[in-house]
Amino acid sequence: MFRLISVSCVGIVLCQCCNLQVKSTMTEKVKSLKWSDLPKELWPVIGKRLESAVDILRFRSVCKPWRSAIPPSNSRISFPGFPRKVTTPFGKRLLSQATIFRLEFYDCTESPTVYSKGWLIAVNEFGSGQLRLLNPFTNRPLDFQISPKVLDLMNFRIIELTKAYHLDYHYRYHKNIKTILFPNSASKKTMMFAVYKEGKLGFSTTGDEKWTLLDDKNFYYDDIIVYKEQLYVVDKGGTISWVDPNSLKLVQFSPPLCGVGKKKQLVVSCGSLYVVDFHDDGEPINMKVYRLDEEWGTWEDVKHLGNRLFVLGKDCNFSLSARDFYDCEENCIYFCDEDRACVFSLATSKFKSAKVFWPSPTLFHSKYFSSAQDDVLL
Repeated sequence: MFRLISVSCVGIVLCQCCNLQVKSTMTEKVKSLKWSDLPKELWPVIGKRLESAVDILRFRSVCKPWRSAIPPSNSRISFPGFPRKVTTPFGKRLLSQATIFRLEFYDCTESPTVYSKGWLIAVNEFGSGQLRLLNPFTNRPLDFQISPKVLDLMNFRIIELTKAYHLDYHYRYHKNIKTILFPNSASKKTMMFAVYKEGKLGFSTTGDEKWTLLDDKNFYYDDIIVYKEQLYVVDKGGTISWVDPNSLKLVQFSPPLCGVGKKKQLVVSCGSLYVVDFHDDGEPINMKVYRLDEEWGTWEDVKHLGNRLFVLGKDCNFSLSARDFYDCEENCIYFCDEDRACVFSLATSKFKSAKVFWPSPTLFHSKYFSSAQDDVLL
């Protein structure tokens, strides 16, 4: 486990600059205003909108009045409408959240427009306010024997990419569980949806003692994802359906893909919805990628992802630009195989162990850390 620390008292909040630029409509001149000089009436308004531990830390590090405006992250860890321990199809389980970030060196003398590569990290937050680093592909904790284990945000810029939710279950008996928390605009409640037990699709709301199946006749669903603020699922035949928020019924959205792979995975990339058809029946692993043409309702066979790559994680799938990260390959699919990170190239149709584009342990040199101080720790 490690902790994030921010020791600056100016402006490392909501963005990576030291001053807020305010333009006067009368003089058309740009004035410089310190974050700490904002009207105090705005402090709690801004603070209540912060959800991640990192944003809360930055807010509270601006100055003492801002620090007293909102409580620390460890007292605010919650899930919209859900307790930490929730009812699941396999008993009471702990619900946790991981956030995927891009981590890069921060140089305050550099222009914000200067391009910089970074590394991919996944961070899991505990009730105590401590943060644990995870392998973004396998969801396993990383241990680099970092000492001291306090990361100074003055030296790094972190950009949030996505969030993932995880139910603490025994992997041996419950494989391939995908969980999503989704705000239902119709009921004005946050609902938990999951694909579990090798193909069942169910949901739960706060206070439910048991899960409800969305489809009690078919148990062949593979994946679930949020796309354009709507919930979509895909079955083993490659048919995509969306969940009607009013009736909680499935509505068919695409024709069947009829791919021969045994598993389908959904990925959103550059505003389009893709399906990865996963072939793994004891033979060499193979993958096919298809893009849904929503206008014509047809499937497009994708041969090349351009400079993009897909990540098929244990808890969520997402797309990245290869040029944004060190040690990653474009036109590839990164996935987890027997708790190891692998990469499949669409160009060569071959897979190999992946160079996980997580920063090397040597990056965590003492010069990038600060000594722990109780009053600035999460």
